[in-house]
Amino acid sequence: MTESQSLLAHLTPWFYRPIEDRGTDALAYILNGSAACRAALNQMLRDDAFAPEPTLSFKTQVQYHEGKSRVDMVAYDSDGSVAMVVESKFWAGLQPDQSSRYFEILLETTSKPGLLLVISPKSRNSFLWPEVNEQMKAAGWTLERVSSFDGIRVANVKGTNKRCVMVSWEALVDRLDAAAESFAVRADIHQLRGLVQRQNDEAFPPLTAETTGHGFAILDAHFRRMVSNAVQRGKREFGLNMRGLQ
Repeated sequence: MTESQSLLAHLTPWFYRPIEDRGTDALAYILNGSAACRAALNQMLRDDAFAPEPTLSFKTQVQYHEGKSRVDMVAYDSDGSVAMVVESKFWAGLQPDQSSRYFEILLETTSKPGLLLVISPKSRNSFLWPEVNEQMKAAGWTLERVSSFDGIRVANVKGTNKRCVMVSWEALVDRLDAAAESFAVRADIHQLRGLVQRQNDEAFPPLTAETTGHGFAILDAHFRRMVSNAVQRGKREFGLNMRGLQ
Protein backbone atom coordinates (compact mmCIF):
# COMPACT_ATOMS: atom_id res chain seq x y z
CA MET A 1 0.00 0.00 0.00
CA THR A 2 1.49 3.34 -1.06
CA GLU A 3 1.28 6.43 1.10
CA SER A 4 -1.41 7.87 -1.20
CA GLN A 5 -3.54 4.86 -0.28
CA SER A 6 -2.96 5.02 3.47
CA LEU A 7 -5.66 5.84 5.98
CA LEU A 8 -3.87 9.02 7.01
CA ALA A 9 -3.66 10.21 3.41
CA HIS A 10 -7.33 9.37 2.90
CA LEU A 11 -8.41 11.40 5.94
CA THR A 12 -6.06 14.38 5.61
CA PRO A 13 -8.45 16.47 3.42
CA TRP A 14 -11.19 15.98 6.05
CA PHE A 15 -9.31 16.97 9.22
CA TYR A 16 -11.59 19.99 9.69
CA ARG A 17 -14.67 17.76 10.01
CA PRO A 18 -16.16 16.62 13.34
CA ILE A 19 -14.34 13.76 15.03
CA GLU A 20 -17.34 11.41 14.62
CA ASP A 21 -17.22 11.95 10.85
CA ARG A 22 -13.49 11.27 10.73
CA GLY A 23 -13.83 8.10 12.78
CA THR A 24 -16.67 6.89 10.56
CA ASP A 25 -14.74 7.68 7.37
CA ALA A 26 -11.74 5.79 8.74
CA LEU A 27 -13.90 2.76 9.54
CA ALA A 28 -15.53 2.78 6.09
CA TYR A 29 -12.11 3.08 4.42
CA ILE A 30 -10.81 0.03 6.29
CA LEU A 31 -13.93 -2.05 5.61
CA ASN A 32 -14.07 -1.16 1.92
CA GLY A 33 -10.41 -2.14 1.52
CA SER A 34 -10.38 -5.39 3.48
CA ALA A 35 -12.50 -8.45 2.75
CA ALA A 36 -11.27 -10.05 5.99
CA CYS A 37 -12.43 -7.08 8.06
CA ARG A 38 -15.83 -7.09 6.35
CA ALA A 39 -16.16 -10.79 7.14
CA ALA A 40 -15.24 -10.13 10.78
CA LEU A 41 -17.87 -7.40 11.07
CA ASN A 42 -20.52 -9.59 9.44
CA GLN A 43 -19.70 -12.44 11.82
CA MET A 44 -19.84 -10.09 14.79
CA LEU A 45 -23.38 -8.95 13.94
CA ARG A 46 -25.08 -12.27 13.09
CA ASP A 47 -26.11 -15.42 14.91
CA ASP A 48 -28.22 -18.52 14.30
CA ALA A 49 -31.46 -16.53 14.60
CA PHE A 50 -30.39 -13.52 12.55
CA ALA A 51 -28.41 -13.81 9.34
CA PRO A 52 -28.66 -10.74 7.10
CA GLU A 53 -26.92 -10.62 3.73
CA PRO A 54 -23.17 -9.99 4.12
CA THR A 55 -22.16 -6.38 3.67
CA LEU A 56 -19.81 -5.70 0.77
CA SER A 57 -19.50 -1.92 0.53
CA PHE A 58 -19.83 1.14 2.75
CA LYS A 59 -20.61 4.80 2.14
CA THR A 60 -20.50 7.66 4.64
CA GLN A 61 -22.62 10.81 5.02
CA VAL A 62 -25.46 9.38 2.91
CA GLN A 63 -28.38 11.74 2.42
CA TYR A 64 -32.06 10.82 2.36
CA HIS A 65 -35.37 12.71 2.20
CA GLU A 66 -34.02 15.31 -0.23
CA GLY A 67 -31.06 16.06 2.01
CA LYS A 68 -33.08 16.53 5.18
CA SER A 69 -31.63 13.37 6.75
CA ARG A 70 -27.97 12.35 6.72
CA VAL A 71 -26.85 8.90 7.85
CA ASP A 72 -23.31 8.51 9.25
CA MET A 73 -22.66 5.32 7.28
CA VAL A 74 -24.66 2.87 5.16
CA ALA A 75 -23.63 -0.70 4.33
CA TYR A 76 -24.81 -2.45 1.17
CA ASP A 77 -25.06 -6.12 0.27
CA SER A 78 -24.10 -7.86 -3.00
CA ASP A 79 -27.11 -6.59 -4.99
CA GLY A 80 -26.79 -3.03 -3.69
CA SER A 81 -29.56 -3.27 -1.12
CA VAL A 82 -29.14 -1.49 2.21
CA ALA A 83 -28.10 -4.03 4.85
CA MET A 84 -27.20 -1.71 7.72
CA VAL A 85 -27.35 1.93 8.77
CA VAL A 86 -24.72 3.11 11.22
CA GLU A 87 -24.89 5.81 13.86
CA SER A 88 -21.40 6.52 15.22
CA LYS A 89 -20.66 8.52 18.35
CA PHE A 90 -17.78 9.51 20.54
CA TRP A 91 -19.06 12.17 22.94
CA ALA A 92 -21.49 14.19 20.82
CA GLY A 93 -25.11 13.91 21.95
CA LEU A 94 -27.88 12.19 20.05
CA GLN A 95 -29.91 14.49 17.85
CA PRO A 96 -33.67 14.52 18.54
CA ASP A 97 -35.19 11.27 17.25
CA GLN A 98 -31.90 10.34 15.60
CA SER A 99 -32.10 6.62 16.36
CA SER A 100 -35.73 6.23 15.26
CA ARG A 101 -35.09 8.29 12.10
CA TYR A 102 -32.13 6.11 11.19
CA PHE A 103 -34.19 2.99 11.83
CA GLU A 104 -37.09 4.23 9.71
CA ILE A 105 -34.66 4.94 6.86
CA LEU A 106 -33.58 1.30 7.16
CA LEU A 107 -37.22 0.21 6.94
CA GLU A 108 -37.82 2.41 3.90
CA THR A 109 -34.81 1.14 1.99
CA THR A 110 -34.93 -2.64 2.46
CA SER A 111 -37.42 -5.42 3.11
CA LYS A 112 -34.57 -7.81 3.92
CA PRO A 113 -33.25 -8.48 7.42
CA GLY A 114 -31.12 -5.50 8.39
CA LEU A 115 -29.86 -3.61 11.36
CA LEU A 116 -29.29 -0.26 12.95
CA LEU A 117 -25.76 -0.30 14.33
CA VAL A 118 -24.76 2.22 16.98
CA ILE A 119 -21.02 2.59 17.70
CA SER A 120 -19.84 4.44 20.80
CA PRO A 121 -17.04 4.33 23.39
CA LYS A 122 -17.37 1.44 25.82
CA SER A 123 -17.61 3.82 28.78
CA ARG A 124 -20.61 5.53 27.17
CA ASN A 125 -22.60 2.45 26.12
CA SER A 126 -24.51 2.05 29.37
CA PHE A 127 -25.71 5.67 29.10
CA LEU A 128 -26.35 5.81 25.37
CA TRP A 129 -28.26 2.53 25.04
CA PRO A 130 -31.21 3.74 27.20
CA GLU A 131 -31.34 6.93 25.12
CA VAL A 132 -31.52 4.89 21.91
CA ASN A 133 -34.22 2.73 23.50
CA GLU A 134 -36.26 5.79 24.53
CA GLN A 135 -36.03 7.36 21.08
CA MET A 136 -37.21 4.11 19.49
CA LYS A 137 -40.02 3.75 22.04
CA ALA A 138 -41.20 7.32 21.46
CA ALA A 139 -41.55 6.51 17.76
CA GLY A 140 -43.59 3.37 18.50
CA TRP A 141 -40.83 0.76 18.23
CA THR A 142 -40.10 -1.75 20.98
CA LEU A 143 -36.61 -3.20 21.47
CA GLU A 144 -36.65 -6.80 22.69
CA ARG A 145 -33.35 -7.68 24.34
CA VAL A 146 -31.46 -10.60 22.82
CA SER A 147 -28.05 -10.40 24.49
CA SER A 148 -25.48 -8.15 26.09
CA PHE A 149 -21.85 -9.23 26.27
CA ASP A 150 -18.29 -8.19 25.50
CA GLY A 151 -19.14 -4.59 24.56
CA ILE A 152 -22.09 -5.62 22.35
CA ARG A 153 -25.81 -5.07 23.04
CA VAL A 154 -28.33 -6.74 20.76
CA ALA A 155 -32.10 -6.24 20.50
CA ASN A 156 -34.77 -7.30 18.01
CA VAL A 157 -37.15 -4.58 16.90
CA LYS A 158 -40.59 -6.03 17.64
CA GLY A 159 -42.78 -6.68 14.62
CA THR A 160 -39.93 -6.36 12.10
CA ASN A 161 -37.10 -8.43 10.69
CA LYS A 162 -34.63 -5.80 11.88
CA ARG A 163 -32.26 -5.48 14.84
CA CYS A 164 -30.73 -2.66 16.81
CA VAL A 165 -27.16 -3.37 17.90
CA MET A 166 -24.75 -1.29 19.95
CA VAL A 167 -21.05 -2.09 19.83
CA SER A 168 -18.15 -0.27 21.43
CA TRP A 169 -15.43 1.25 19.29
CA GLU A 170 -12.94 -0.75 21.34
CA ALA A 171 -14.62 -4.12 20.71
CA LEU A 172 -15.03 -3.35 17.01
CA VAL A 173 -11.42 -2.30 16.52
CA ASP A 174 -10.24 -5.42 18.37
CA ARG A 175 -12.25 -7.66 16.01
CA LEU A 176 -10.94 -5.91 12.92
CA ASP A 177 -7.37 -6.01 14.18
CA ALA A 178 -7.60 -9.75 14.83
CA ALA A 179 -8.93 -10.34 11.31
CA ALA A 180 -6.60 -8.05 9.34
CA GLU A 181 -4.96 -9.94 6.48
CA SER A 182 -1.96 -7.71 5.90
CA PHE A 183 0.46 -5.37 7.61
CA ALA A 184 -0.97 -2.41 5.66
CA VAL A 185 -4.52 -3.08 6.84
CA ARG A 186 -3.34 -3.61 10.40
CA ALA A 187 -1.44 -0.31 10.27
CA ASP A 188 -4.63 1.49 9.26
CA ILE A 189 -6.54 -0.20 12.07
CA HIS A 190 -3.88 0.88 14.55
CA GLN A 191 -4.35 4.47 13.41
CA LEU A 192 -8.08 4.14 14.02
CA ARG A 193 -7.36 2.60 17.43
CA GLY A 194 -5.19 5.61 18.24
CA LEU A 195 -8.02 7.98 17.34
CA VAL A 196 -10.42 6.02 19.56
CA GLN A 197 -7.95 5.97 22.44
CA ARG A 198 -7.31 9.69 22.14
CA GLN A 199 -11.04 10.38 22.42
CA ASN A 200 -11.14 8.27 25.58
CA ASP A 201 -8.08 10.00 27.05
CA GLU A 202 -9.18 13.55 26.30
CA ALA A 203 -12.90 13.29 26.99
CA PHE A 204 -14.46 14.09 30.35
CA PRO A 205 -16.51 10.90 30.88
CA PRO A 206 -20.07 11.01 32.28
CA LEU A 207 -20.46 10.75 36.04
CA THR A 208 -21.80 7.52 37.50
CA ALA A 209 -22.57 6.29 41.00
CA GLU A 210 -19.15 4.66 40.98
CA THR A 211 -17.22 7.70 39.79
CA THR A 212 -18.86 9.97 42.35
CA GLY A 213 -17.42 7.75 45.07
CA HIS A 214 -13.75 6.86 45.37
CA GLY A 215 -13.20 7.20 41.64
CA PHE A 216 -14.36 10.80 41.64
CA ALA A 217 -10.99 11.82 43.04
CA ILE A 218 -9.42 10.61 39.79
CA LEU A 219 -11.76 12.75 37.71
CA ASP A 220 -11.21 15.70 40.03
CA ALA A 221 -7.44 15.39 39.65
CA HIS A 222 -7.81 15.08 35.87
CA PHE A 223 -9.96 18.23 35.74
CA ARG A 224 -7.62 20.22 37.98
CA ARG A 225 -4.63 19.19 35.88
CA MET A 226 -6.46 20.20 32.69
CA VAL A 227 -7.33 23.64 34.13
CA SER A 228 -3.80 24.13 35.44
CA ASN A 229 -2.30 23.29 32.05
CA ALA A 230 -4.67 25.72 30.35
CA VAL A 231 -3.79 28.50 32.80
CA GLN A 232 -0.06 27.91 32.41
CA ARG A 233 -0.34 28.00 28.63
CA GLY A 234 -2.37 31.19 28.87
CA LYS A 235 0.32 32.82 30.99
CA ARG A 236 3.13 31.59 28.77
CA GLU A 237 1.66 32.33 25.35
CA PHE A 238 -0.89 35.08 25.91
CA GLY A 239 0.24 36.93 29.03
CA LEU A 240 -2.79 35.83 31.04
CA ASN A 241 -3.01 37.72 34.35
CA MET A 242 -4.60 35.71 37.18
CA ARG A 243 -4.27 38.48 39.80
CA GLY A 244 -7.40 38.65 41.94
CA LEU A 245 -8.75 35.34 40.63
CA GLN A 246 -7.10 32.96 43.11
